[in-house]
Amino acid sequence: SSATYRVDHVGIYGDVTAGQFHVFAGAANSNYIMCWNVSDAEETTNATVYTVQSRYPTSAANLGIAPRVRPVSSTQVWVDGGSTAMTLYTLAKYGRRYQATAVATFSSATDLAPVSTLDNGGALFTFKSTPYMVYNVEPSSSALDCYGKFNVVKMNSASSLSDIQKMWTIPAEGIGGTNSTTSGAPVDCVEQPDNSVNIYLYSPTNGLAAYRVCHVNSTGIDDILADKAADAAFSVTGRTVSLEGAAGITAYSLSGAVVATSAGDSLTLPAPGAYIVAAGPARAIIAVK
Repeated sequence: SSATYRVDHVGIYGDVTAGQFHVFAGAANSNYIMCWNVSDAEETTNATVYTVQSRYPTSAANLGIAPRVRPVSSTQVWVDGGSTAMTLYTLAKYGRRYQATAVATFSSATDLAPVSTLDNGGALFTFKSTPYMVYNVEPSSSALDCYGKFNVVKMNSASSLSDIQKMWTIPAEGIGGTNSTTSGAPVDCVEQPDNSVNIYLYSPTNGLAAYRVCHVNSTGIDDILADKAADAAFSVTGRTVSLEGAAGITAYSLSGAVVATSAGDSLTLPAPGAYIVAAGPARAIIAVK
């Protein structure tokens, strides 16, 4: 018998320019992961269909709506659907059967598992030879005003969730306060020629967010903070930072470059981001949105 399945997203592994690559997809509301092996730009083979043997959480009956697939090799793919969290599957043939076996799940990192798996979205990137994962973290029932929160975790390997370390939750307060019913939380990570990484996040009905991961020379920060007197009570309203009684405020980038100055007790920063602010001997690191 035959059936029709919907595919919303695909993942590609290989060299598209050379016409040698694999196209992977998860079928919506099913337990199937499909792979097309492309060996010629003008020709493709029929899809090989792998049956998913288990899911995370175990209560999920299938991959859910609109699964997103992130391949890390020609035989291993991370999948996150509307019913599941990011899970790594190994694709292999056993006798006559093609199976997708879960080999890495949040069962080995339950403290960092998504509170809810209703939204599908996740991606991996490499920074300074170390793999990282970005994935959606739904708010708990007591914080329903914070939607569109994503964890960035450091991995020991791109094929394991054991001993992962949370680096940041971005944005810390979430992108917005509307609970979308689209089950979508798209994430994309683009590695740049200067070895930095751009992270792009989207929360339906709430908005977009973009972050940059880069190496910062700590010398500039150390020089600025070296003689700070004590943590000062700078106040922040929007992008304006102030310190009562200050005779001038200077803002520095995290690399130590001066980005803005004022002669009074307040200073408006040029753009959202993290800054070092100084007023006399007072120093602080702040973030503005």
